[in-house]
Amino acid sequence: MNTIKKCPKCQKEVDAKATKCPYCQSDTRSWVRQHPIGVFLLFLIFLPIVISQINAEPTPVQTPAQQIHEVKFQSARILAKSHIEKIPLTSPSTAKYNPPTTKVDPTDPNLFEVSSYIDSQNGFGAMVRTYWSMKLKFKGEDTQESVETDANWEIVEFTFDGEKIK
Repeated sequence: MNTIKKCPKCQKEVDAKATKCPYCQSDTRSWVRQHPIGVFLLFLIFLPIVISQINAEPTPVQTPAQQIHEVKFQSARILAKSHIEKIPLTSPSTAKYNPPTTKVDPTDPNLFEVSSYIDSQNGFGAMVRTYWSMKLKFKGEDTQESVETDANWEIVEFTFDGEKIK
């Protein structure tokens, strides 16, 4: 085993067990030995990260069909919200459009129901909650361009504030 090492500062040979250079008085220990608290803190920080990465489930890779379904899901939501925003309200400047929920019909993967509510003031200045829902049918090809084209969607049913509009 080595009994001699070089001083990191003056590069002179010193005893391997020495913690200080006898020539320049610099610390000859490694960075880890010089900073035990820092090493401990780094360990405490990175240990949970490493454990979470080991325990994390891998992100599933979506098939093209799953990707198209996700695009349909988002397009149905966007299309429904764009129609809702055109509805005349008593006080449109006070309207707060809440994020919609979207469901897919289990019997027809191209039929989507999007629903939510709008909070806005009525003619007397009171806040009123108006519920709406829209069923949309996708009738185009299963391509992203087709899904994002509004002409490939049909509004099957539209209910606003309890009244069936379509």
